[in-house]
Amino acid sequence: MTSVFMSKLQMFVRSIITLSYLSLMSIPCMVFCLPWLLLSYLYKTAQKIKSKGTENKPKPCVVIFAASKSKTLHYLRLFKDKGYRTVAVGSDFYITCGAGCSIYCDKYYAIPAPLCPETEATYIDKVVEIVINEKADVMMQIEPRYTPSDVKANEILGNQFPKCTILAFETETYSLLDNKMAFNTKLHELGVRAPQSHLVESEKEFRELIEAYPDKRFILKPLEYRQADRA
Repeated sequence: MTSVFMSKLQMFVRSIITLSYLSLMSIPCMVFCLPWLLLSYLYKTAQKIKSKGTENKPKPCVVIFAASKSKTLHYLRLFKDKGYRTVAVGSDFYITCGAGCSIYCDKYYAIPAPLCPETEATYIDKVVEIVINEKADVMMQIEPRYTPSDVKANEILGNQFPKCTILAFETETYSLLDNKMAFNTKLHELGVRAPQSHLVESEKEFRELIEAYPDKRFILKPLEYRQADRA
């Protein structure tokens, strides 16, 4: 009984010491951060006062996808400081994200992630719908996992809403980068040093390749990126 009591007492004392230590360590952090927060507040206040006369003027709009990425918040700040109306789009896979709660974000959307054919169709429709409804002047897509779906959405937007500038590669470049075999072949054509690759379409071809190069070590990878396998 005494040993159990002493064990619980030790845990309690350790918790008190840890909390006290963290509380003390937070004081210098607060002292360091407060001046910067104050300067940031004063700067934003000055910016608001400066832009009071132009509030009625329409602002250009930027829509940034992949709101869960930390770099999204960085881009929102950059565009906001340049006078843009900022819209962030995240996945409903996450409950919340920092960009969606930021003062630099004017509007936030949560849409299904393209993890399967059903959600991919919904994702593409939502991308097109948001960009058109928000009358976006600029659109950014910075989630590499959604690239195959983004390519399809960009093709639709290129036809239905050509005034929007899409900060992304064109479809042909995306297709080249997304296909490992085509990309590797292109590197060899350009004279760039790259691994030797073989396209294997069956187990028989795979076994024949191993037997042909018994002293070689291989890395087996799928030809195309498959979101369902990753998920």
